[in-house]
Amino acid sequence: MERLPEEVKIYVASFVIHPQDLASLARTSPSLLDCARLNLYQKVALRNDLPSVRDTIALILRNSTLRKTIRTIYFKTDEGWAKHPPVPSWIDKAMFEGMDKLRKVAFERLPCSTGHLFQDLIAAIYSHCPELDEIIAVEIRWPTFRPKQRVALETQLTVPESLKRLTFRTSFAPDMKMFFPLTFFTPQTHLEFLDLSVERNSDALEAVSDLCFPHLKTLKITGFSDRSSRTLIKFLSANSSIQTASFLRSETLVLHDTDINILPNLRSISGPPDFISTLSVICDKVKYVEVLNLNYYKCPSESLATSSMIHFIGGFPNLRHFSVESYLPTFADSLVRLLRDSKDLQWWTGGFLYRHPDTLVNASAMLEMAPIFPKLKRIDIYMWATPGPLLSDRQRESLRRIATRMPSLEKICLFSGVQNFSNEIVGMHFVQRMESAPHEVDLIGPYQDVEYLRHVVLDGLDWEHDPVMERSFPYA
Repeated sequence: MERLPEEVKIYVASFVIHPQDLASLARTSPSLLDCARLNLYQKVALRNDLPSVRDTIALILRNSTLRKTIRTIYFKTDEGWAKHPPVPSWIDKAMFEGMDKLRKVAFERLPCSTGHLFQDLIAAIYSHCPELDEIIAVEIRWPTFRPKQRVALETQLTVPESLKRLTFRTSFAPDMKMFFPLTFFTPQTHLEFLDLSVERNSDALEAVSDLCFPHLKTLKITGFSDRSSRTLIKFLSANSSIQTASFLRSETLVLHDTDINILPNLRSISGPPDFISTLSVICDKVKYVEVLNLNYYKCPSESLATSSMIHFIGGFPNLRHFSVESYLPTFADSLVRLLRDSKDLQWWTGGFLYRHPDTLVNASAMLEMAPIFPKLKRIDIYMWATPGPLLSDRQRESLRRIATRMPSLEKICLFSGVQNFSNEIVGMHFVQRMESAPHEVDLIGPYQDVEYLRHVVLDGLDWEHDPVMERSFPYA
């Protein structure tokens, strides 16, 4: 082993994926330690409450070769984060020097950070990481100071052109209007993905309302407030490249001018029915989306909200993927009327609960879908928790009966959203049909990828593809 050329050792280590296996490889031979470490540190997760965090940071600071291998780095503060001092207390900005291959950085629960302290941290990352592609910031604690104590934000950072994805989900900050444009946005910014799910988000939206991102494809705003309607419409009008728009758990949009038509490239929409219905008045493309994800947030009556969509929109003739959070049989009739024109629907997610008898025992609602959606290839069934075993003989027979009634069906998935709404796939069945007797159906599975957990993409379009579930903050 010691005599092997260095490039051969590096090549061997490149086939080892899991951190535990890389750690074992590092212990196999001293000569393999550095090779394994280079692969192990491509993704680094740092938690301030772990005893090893200072040693890990010290190793990164003194090993320039190691810094060059890091592609993704996560920072997470423990549950008592509100009691901690500001950002510099445990994150050393010098560690980013030489991280010229870093593509993703994520922060969760940065405590007591003011705008200028967090901006200084981002500036250090920008200056040393020219290939930075994505920034995630979740639960940043912004203190409220008296005006005379507040440090004014005046510095415009030079944002690398490589930055394509920004997720900022946090509480309200007094300096938000200045913080966003000065820290993340310049005329040269090439953002393709923007998630601005900011509590009391009117200031965050005002900060970007005058900006245009020609390459922006995906916009996500959770918890939209109706008082920001003018600001949101202004931003949507300026960013016609948006194809995927998500407004989950949002209040209804308020229209002040209906003589406009926005989002000409829209293909996917997520949000409460009332929000989507109102948006359709100023966006013709809502009716022709290929993906519809309904979220019945604070909706007193699913049937009335769905009937309102029928009144405003009529139907969705181009729909390929439909997903819904609420339990379907309580408003199945109105939903069927809403989707009566969706003859090309290939993928259905949610609406059925695994443990409810109407889903896999009686299966009446599912069986009624067969003649309505002749091209349906996949159904995803929601479950609160993973039971054991996954399916009883009676439930398996019900699934087989559903597949028999739907000649186009190829795949049935069971998914769970218990862990942070992850929509993790816990069981996957494939429909097998005999060529000589197409009505003879068997179910292959359930399968679960134990190597890589996969998840259902509620606003996805490819029913055959289930991406690997990458937690924003792993090992947490």
